[in-house]
Amino acid sequence: MNIRLFLISICLTTGGPALGGGALQPYFNTQQFTGLASDQVMKYDDTLLDYDLDNANHKNIHFRTCRQVEATRDKDILASQYSLFKLLKTNCLALERFTRARPASQGFLPDRLTKKWIDALPATAVPRMNDEDLRRRNGKRLSRYESQLRVVLADDGTANVTTKTDQLTYVIMARADFDGDGIEDMLLRIDWRALRAFGKGTDLVMITKTAAQSPVQLQWRAGVD
Repeated sequence: MNIRLFLISICLTTGGPALGGGALQPYFNTQQFTGLASDQVMKYDDTLLDYDLDNANHKNIHFRTCRQVEATRDKDILASQYSLFKLLKTNCLALERFTRARPASQGFLPDRLTKKWIDALPATAVPRMNDEDLRRRNGKRLSRYESQLRVVLADDGTANVTTKTDQLTYVIMARADFDGDGIEDMLLRIDWRALRAFGKGTDLVMITKTAAQSPVQLQWRAGVD
């Protein structure tokens, strides 16, 4: 089955990009948003959540909207649940950007994640550890920068990537024209954990490709505007 037809069948949003020409319709991956209660995501403030975490005093917090997530401070969440809260915040950020996006008039991104496309990602399309690490990666491809890179594609469309130091999972959270240039972009969520040290988290980047033969570019990263 064509992956875009598959995405439409599992996701009750505005659907995947148009298959018969015309505008490429925005797509949001509801299946990868744990705690999402709304069947459709059209407006940010109207989207409902059903998600529970504990605060620093071990009292329950029931999240009903992403605005409530925004208003909650990191230190208000029980430390052992911070990674879950970070994932929730990241998904809400993807949702917020999606609801402000528009259909694209053209696109050069693949229908789904592939090993070849993961190899071609910028080396900066990894979680931000520090500025020096990103500077070393700048201008390089992921497959050229990483001395070890193993890619396993999952049935749900995600890509599990193992490097020498980390386990990464790449998730397409949304597709649309996010920057107003008429070209389809992709919000790519990166879930990660360190292999040889304590550490795990989630990051969100915007990926684009402006022409069929142009390189894949990282245009934006959460927390860096």
